[in-house]
Amino acid sequence: MGILGGLHAYIVTGGSEAAREALAFRLAREALCSAPDAPCGVCEDCRKSLARAHPDLHEVSPDERGAIKIESARAMREAAQVKPNEAARQVFLVHGADGMNVAAQNALLATVEEPPTPCVFIFVCENARALLGTVRSRCGLVRAEDEEDEAAPASPEGEARALARALVRGVRSKSGLAEAFAPFTKLKGDGAVRRLEEARSTLAGAAAASPQLASRALRGADLASRAEDMLRANVTPAQVAAWLIASLI
Repeated sequence: MGILGGLHAYIVTGGSEAAREALAFRLAREALCSAPDAPCGVCEDCRKSLARAHPDLHEVSPDERGAIKIESARAMREAAQVKPNEAARQVFLVHGADGMNVAAQNALLATVEEPPTPCVFIFVCENARALLGTVRSRCGLVRAEDEEDEAAPASPEGEARALARALVRGVRSKSGLAEAFAPFTKLKGDGAVRRLEEARSTLAGAAAASPQLASRALRGADLASRAEDMLRANVTPAQVAAWLIASLI
């Protein structure tokens, strides 16, 4: 059963960065899926969403200084004027939304309140109070929670996707990157190389499917390739993870 209501905008806050991002991405997939029990995970919309290649999924991330400026807000506002390409609505997934400056928030305000076409805005925030009260009042609040059973093993596919997302700079903070790479540091030998190969394959597919993501995905794939070479030269997974985090910050 879906958890989206009928609002145009949501703030995802609480929990760890990984938990917030996972919940926000689930909401985005739910908004794009047309199945009654969304997200179904098997329809064309879901497959494209999972590959980060859906034409109606727009992801916005902070710049190198952690800021989202008015130019990004204007781009979202203009994109919202256009009808969805394939899904019933467009989704604007804004990572690190508490980095939006006041001008950017004000530029989006009217669009968030009353989108000109079917749209859903999802703002991922560590600190929702960083958003203006006028923005918060127009959004539903969704709280993420960390998994209680941390000992439960994640699937290799899920860990590879998490690595790919970190390598494409979908995770911005040092603590978030440490969480993303934590399972990788526990791997040994060929297992660590295989996980990087899987992540590199995911990034290559994303680069081919999405021109907007291509440069970032190819850079991430290059980092993964260099990390594989380090592992083959007997550098430990923990040391490789530290190097990757330093390269991504």
